[in-house]
Amino acid sequence: MTVQSSVSKNEEDVEGISKGDALDKETQLAKFERIRSAIRLNDVLALKSAAAEPGGLVEDTLRKESWPLILKIDPDLVPEASSQEEVEKHRYYQQVLMDVARSIRRFPPSIASEKRMNLQDKLVNVIMRVLVANPDLHYYQGYHDICVTVLLVVDGDEDLAFQIMNEISRTRLRVFMEETMKPTECQLNYIYAIFQAEDPKLRKFLERAECRVIFCLSWCLTWFGHDLENYSNLVRLYDLFLANDENQYLLPVYVAAAVVLSRSKSLQLQECSLPSVHSYLRDVLIDLDNHPSELEDCIFHAKKLHALYPVERLEQIEAEKRRQDEEYRRWRRSFLGMTLLRLKRVDWKSRGLAGAVLVLSVAIGYQMYRRSITSIAEA
Repeated sequence: MTVQSSVSKNEEDVEGISKGDALDKETQLAKFERIRSAIRLNDVLALKSAAAEPGGLVEDTLRKESWPLILKIDPDLVPEASSQEEVEKHRYYQQVLMDVARSIRRFPPSIASEKRMNLQDKLVNVIMRVLVANPDLHYYQGYHDICVTVLLVVDGDEDLAFQIMNEISRTRLRVFMEETMKPTECQLNYIYAIFQAEDPKLRKFLERAECRVIFCLSWCLTWFGHDLENYSNLVRLYDLFLANDENQYLLPVYVAAAVVLSRSKSLQLQECSLPSVHSYLRDVLIDLDNHPSELEDCIFHAKKLHALYPVERLEQIEAEKRRQDEEYRRWRRSFLGMTLLRLKRVDWKSRGLAGAVLVLSVAIGYQMYRRSITSIAEA
């Protein structure tokens, strides 16, 4: 399939994506009944469809039943918990304890102190059970943010939280749990391919600011759990991420791209520096968190981007960008390229004579360049 035909097919897929704002009460009630019916019938496709739609899976009682079905988890098949000795000897145990101790703000303020501490104990257990069960997975700071959300959704059911985290850690989060950050950086860099296709000026701005992927690192590694305060917005995103089967680990990157693209013009009016960009985008997330309908617009856009630019297309975009960059570097190293770049910097009003000499030099240099190329060709 050619690149053009691939893009055309992706554009056809986009037409099937529907846009919608936050649900009104009547629509929400109808959706509630539709999800309940899908749970009774074990209709996974219907649940995934509902999870991706505006409003997601509506409420946590439905999520607690829907997520295991979507992930093909049998809640009755719970492996034995690790021994306390095995847990405490694990290389990540102390780091997990410190991160969980700092996770107080992730729990709703309405939760009593005693219940919160009990949930924090369960949080440590869930994380350590996943790590002990999967020696090839490596803990990272921010992983606990995802675990907190899952634990809250399942109302503190430690075994179910473990099963859900165990499954998504081996699939959707696996790339973030490699031994080094290199695979994570490679995945997050796809955001620049999206910018290249949608808004090349935005990409250039972020590259000049030397942002790399720092601005979206916590967004993607925590599934926005570190940055969004509104719990309903957060679980709505989790519904979306869990419902997606294609390129499972990349959907947070598409959402991050949609968020930045939504404020591209105003972002490019800021100072072109990493601190300025980081501060501005942090405020953007706060604003979206306070306006769920705008966040829903970003989700809608992210689904369009996901359909238009699958991984293969993003890799093609980056390959073409690398080719263009290499051609430009070769041109800059050439005599003609260096001379033309100097011409751009000339103040023609104050350096008329010097400019004239430079133009003459360019003309002579260009003729010499042509003759050398011709003689090489004839030889």
